[in-house]
Amino acid sequence: MKVIQPSKVFSFRVQADLAREIDDAVKETGKDKSAWLLSAVLEKLGRPGSSRSPESRIEVLIGRMEGLFTGTGALTELNHYHGHAANSTSLNR
Repeated sequence: MKVIQPSKVFSFRVQADLAREIDDAVKETGKDKSAWLLSAVLEKLGRPGSSRSPESRIEVLIGRMEGLFTGTGALTELNHYHGHAANSTSLNR
């Protein structure tokens, strides 16, 4: 049984142009804004995936894999996350 941890609400202001950029990024993921922001904060704190569901982690991995085909450097990020040396040349054929 999963234990529900207590939570706290954070509220803060951002400039309008940054808010639009965040909204656009959130829309691309299909997640809600709270989940997207929490994910960004956890990643910044060096705790990526620490409170994500297995389904959410799969979505993130799929997004990173899709990034491989668009050249966004997802392989380097994925290898860095797992502690391996990046070797993107083996997939760039």
